[in-house]
Amino acid sequence: MADLLTGAQAAIAQLVAEGVTHVLSIPGEHNIALCDAILDQPQLTYLTGRHEQGLTLIADGYSRASHRIAVPLIISGPGVTNTLTTLGDAYQDSVPMVVIASQAPRKQIGKGSFHGLKDQSSAIAAVTKWSTRVDTPTEIPGALRTAFRKAYQGRPGPTVVEIPLDVQTQTGPVEIYPSERPQPTNADVIAVRAVAKYLADAQAPVIFAGRGVVIAEAHAQLQKLVEQLNAPCFLTALGKGLLPADHPLNVSWGNGRSDYVTRLVAEADVVLVVGSSLDYADAGRLKLNFPTTLIQIDTCPENMGRLYPVELGLLGDAKLVLQQLLDELRKQIPEARSLTEPCLQTPDGPLTMAQHKADKLAMFQSQSAWQYMDALQQAITDDTMIFGDPARCNGWGVAFLDRNQPNTYHCSRNFCTLGYAIAAAMGAKLSQPERPVLAMIGDGGLLFATGDLATVMQYNIAIVIVVFNDNCYGSIRKAQRQSFGRTIGVDLVNPDFCALAQSFGLKAVQVGEPAALTAALNEAWGAAEPRLIEIAMTPGDPGFEI
Repeated sequence: MADLLTGAQAAIAQLVAEGVTHVLSIPGEHNIALCDAILDQPQLTYLTGRHEQGLTLIADGYSRASHRIAVPLIISGPGVTNTLTTLGDAYQDSVPMVVIASQAPRKQIGKGSFHGLKDQSSAIAAVTKWSTRVDTPTEIPGALRTAFRKAYQGRPGPTVVEIPLDVQTQTGPVEIYPSERPQPTNADVIAVRAVAKYLADAQAPVIFAGRGVVIAEAHAQLQKLVEQLNAPCFLTALGKGLLPADHPLNVSWGNGRSDYVTRLVAEADVVLVVGSSLDYADAGRLKLNFPTTLIQIDTCPENMGRLYPVELGLLGDAKLVLQQLLDELRKQIPEARSLTEPCLQTPDGPLTMAQHKADKLAMFQSQSAWQYMDALQQAITDDTMIFGDPARCNGWGVAFLDRNQPNTYHCSRNFCTLGYAIAAAMGAKLSQPERPVLAMIGDGGLLFATGDLATVMQYNIAIVIVVFNDNCYGSIRKAQRQSFGRTIGVDLVNPDFCALAQSFGLKAVQVGEPAALTAALNEAWGAAEPRLIEIAMTPGDPGFEI
């Protein structure tokens, strides 16, 4: 039975029906009706922020960590443009999000209205999976239910519902709908049999697994398949932890551009890709050479063979499809093969992954970058969630940090949004307050996110922030020197980061050696409050040039 509700009331009531518990917003003239309606729903927790990019990155991190959705309420015009970066980030990394954006009154849209854009809807559509605009309160619950369904369906991604200002306050008959989630699907049975035969007959199979396996919670099925085939398995940055770091068939250490991984892939006769679209970041900046027999499992048909030709594709949920493959393979390979560590032939003799790692560590152990990552490793647990900002520290984390549980390493992988880590870590902590959460960020990225320090203190979100301060855009300076032999625009004049943090009320400390980082982290984990640790990197130290 329909009730008479305003558009704002209808929107917030439908969020409750969708199971939302957290709503994020910066109140403005174009969303105050939406914000006011929250007060009538005591089961909702409301957080405000300082900038829409940081606010929506909180929603991004919340979703990555929990596979649930916190909803930002964004004003039209500048609020929307401030949000576009996060939406692009979520689209690239397959993060389900739902955003409610206000819009100018219907008769003023595109006509120079206050907070107006020339074509706001087109700007939103360019960076989202799906978006729509409603024109009556009656349409709002259905539009939001569709937005949630599409955010999770197939390849996850961000969706937006625009609600014009006059519709927010207009009253109309409204029916609130129960939540509707997409159901996972199996792959075609005949195709599964064909793929199983390819894998059973392969002499040198390799498995390549990414974030899609994390989203499907299919790590147990992945490990069983790897062991059934005795196949080396590479995990992408967003797939870290799908296999234990010390598993004999996990060849992920050192990242996808390591010479060991590139050779394993190049010498494979069959590569099975699960939950990765083999984009620029996942495929080692497109430098991996895959064999002709490339098989892909994905929920999204558009991902199949997008950048590399695929021999066979299995369309469906990674968890269900991997189980289908396991069931079929057990008919063709009744007993799992004996686990043997991957081995490459070199001029100096056989080289196992363990020996390759030992050789590299012998080179790296004297270098500062590895020493700080090792110090950080000693102060985290398997349960710790890490968020890396797109700085050199994230590259070191992807290469060197061991993760033994899935969904414990996060970064802005493809969009590389500077300032991502602190806000995303806040979102993760909001969604799972009992777990330790760490944000790694560079000095350049931190100054994109200064306002987030106010939010983290206002709500006492107990994350730990580690700032790697080299007083420059370090990775870009290195690239400039390698490409052109000179630099421009990369040297920075920074504030005193500890004093800056302390001005917001955060306890902060500067460390200058790896052992001090371990000690500071161990102390921070015992506090029920946010902390900031600054690493004073020595200018010109070649140990940070890994």
